[in-house]
Amino acid sequence: MEYLTRNLKTLNQIPDFNYHPKCAKLQILQLGFADDLFLFCRGDIGSIKLPYNCFMKFSKASGLEINKKKSSIFFGGMSHDMQADILEFLGIQKGELPGGFNLSRVFCFSIQTYWAQIFMLPKKITKLIEAICRSFLWIGDSSISKKALLAWEKVCQPKSAGSFNVMNISLWNKAAISK
Repeated sequence: MEYLTRNLKTLNQIPDFNYHPKCAKLQILQLGFADDLFLFCRGDIGSIKLPYNCFMKFSKASGLEINKKKSSIFFGGMSHDMQADILEFLGIQKGELPGGFNLSRVFCFSIQTYWAQIFMLPKKITKLIEAICRSFLWIGDSSISKKALLAWEKVCQPKSAGSFNVMNISLWNKAAISK
């Protein structure tokens, strides 16, 4: 895997390669969980071919191959024609994210910890989660209220700073996907 990681890291030096827009700032291209590998990139054929070629080079060196029956590709905001071209090139099936790529508020909140390790959550979602946590902390109920005894930024500071050490959802989301 180290060999694959090194090869994938060189892609950002190639002008034809583009990171997925949500990953560009952090320059995230791959995430691994157990024996699963997630590769993220912009949805154009050039940006798909480059990581694929890196993986094929890794495959020849390691003997590990893509199981096309178990592999999927996920699209967001792309034309059907572009999707068809990419599917034909890769020869793998199109996957569907639960709830679609644009995650609903209810779905995103219910499994926030899982999704926050994979995607940058929309600010609207993180603000909603913080509002619910803030209401629960101050009034003991999850119904959103404007009552607050301290600024939320202060509440999120560590106990050593005299605060409550409540998790900053946006900061945690960035850290979780950066791992």
